[in-house]
Amino acid sequence: MDVKGTWALWLGAAIGLAVAIEAGLVALRAGVPGVAIVQTEIVGLAYLAAGAIAWRRRPHNRTGPLLLAIGYVWYIPDFQASSVPAVAALAFATRRLVNSLTPYLMLTFPSGRLGLRSHRLAMVLVIALAAIQIPTRLLLVDRIPAVLEHVDRVTTVGCDCVNPFALASAPAVFAGVERWTGFLAVGTALLVMALVILRLTNATAPMRRVLWPVLFGAIVGLVIFAFNVLSFTLAINASLTGVLGWVLSVARASVPIGFLVGLLRMRMDKTAVATLVVGLHDERKRGSLERSIADTLHDPSVKLGYWSPASRTYLDATGQVLAIPQPGSGSSVTFVERADEPIGAIIHDAVLDDDKALLDAVSAAFALAVDRDRLAATVHAQASTARQLPEGPVTFLYSDVEGSTLLLDRLGDRYADVLAEQRRLLRAIVREYGGFEIDSRADEFFGAFPEVADPVGAALKIQRRLRDHAWPDGAIVRVRIGLHHGQPQMTDEGYVGLDVHRATRIGSAGHGGQILLSETTRQRIEPRLPSDAALHRLGEFILKGLPGLESISQLTVPDLPSAFPPLRLETPARASD
Repeated sequence: MDVKGTWALWLGAAIGLAVAIEAGLVALRAGVPGVAIVQTEIVGLAYLAAGAIAWRRRPHNRTGPLLLAIGYVWYIPDFQASSVPAVAALAFATRRLVNSLTPYLMLTFPSGRLGLRSHRLAMVLVIALAAIQIPTRLLLVDRIPAVLEHVDRVTTVGCDCVNPFALASAPAVFAGVERWTGFLAVGTALLVMALVILRLTNATAPMRRVLWPVLFGAIVGLVIFAFNVLSFTLAINASLTGVLGWVLSVARASVPIGFLVGLLRMRMDKTAVATLVVGLHDERKRGSLERSIADTLHDPSVKLGYWSPASRTYLDATGQVLAIPQPGSGSSVTFVERADEPIGAIIHDAVLDDDKALLDAVSAAFALAVDRDRLAATVHAQASTARQLPEGPVTFLYSDVEGSTLLLDRLGDRYADVLAEQRRLLRAIVREYGGFEIDSRADEFFGAFPEVADPVGAALKIQRRLRDHAWPDGAIVRVRIGLHHGQPQMTDEGYVGLDVHRATRIGSAGHGGQILLSETTRQRIEPRLPSDAALHRLGEFILKGLPGLESISQLTVPDLPSAFPPLRLETPARASD
């Protein structure tokens, strides 16, 4: 909040406090019971306090000033007992002004703006009733009575003085206007209540969470207000009217109290963000990060997008282009940047735009998670030099990009970004399934999986992600994958031995989108295959530079291609020819 806004806030709060004090003194001098004065002060001060807090936290939102305004006009009926006739007459004429501002609060919270046409029409009715009642009371009543019968509060004291603004004395007209506008006010109140309930019914989860604390008390207030007005228009017992007035005041106090509860919930959300940050080290999948952020924002519609340097756009967790919502769609997007460079995007319910601090905190947590994943990938990429590679039996995963030269010719300078993005995807997936990166150079990638890891799941995930990923200019990036299980020798330079060469020979023999397995790998993983996966023996082949023959199988699943050209290897029959 700027200096001008701060001064406006403090001035508004100071005026409200002065009005509250003066209203209490006027009522006290007029002989109003102390309990009634306390009741009035509690409700008014609740509005003033909530308005000041709301204005401070949301300086560009109208809700804060509106709550302050309701706090001001709440005290108007007390000034009907003022010793200054002009003040008493104006208070008498505008004593129901609070019933015009309260519906506006309920229909516009939390944005402070009327949106739907039905809401605007309801407010036209509210304003029309006020436009009829205020001039009638101001101009057609020659004397402000000492006891005011038609009120919606327990304060019933008037100044018993001449109305200096009266143009004529027309008690019959005044009574008729009061009675019929009273009935119309009841109908309008019920209409507003119906619109409020409809708002709650149609609201998204985040909006309902914001609306419930405030609007519940407001709906109760509207119902009691309707009964209270009927108690006058239908001449119900005066003692019942007083009781209803008390209950109405308490119900009205729940409106600003409810707003404070809403603010407290938002502060609690900051704690949820802290919990999110603390739990980042447990997040290994992008989908789980999306769920965590959705839980923090209390918005199940949250979707995360990750900036793709290759595609120059935001992609979701499956590699598809993220659809950015349009204004007025009910959804909004918060872009996440680091050093003016795009990192990601958070699509969420538009109501959350009103809590910029919460979105900023969640965005920072999102950026931290992305940085953490990049750092983890780098650490895994350097695992061999750090001597963190698994020892003992491992399953090697070797892949290289099919048609890399054609991709380079097609994409030009953008090929480097595509290759880097492909490498990031593979690193993340290998790490997700418990593997380690051994090396990556040019269009090749080499990883290792210890006994407890899932190399088959990683290979299938790689093929699916590359297939579904939105690559630039409609390019298709496919890799051939080879899996081989063995027990290589570990040295200071990493793995050595024939098993390393066997894995690369098998992987290089396939075609883009194909997954090949050695016989030792087939024997190991066949009992643990996914239910929809199958292994097909392709035959025995000669691996150049390696002794003996290698029986090679192909891993297939229904949603990935299974028909490929012959392997780029010699068979014993062809070798003998």
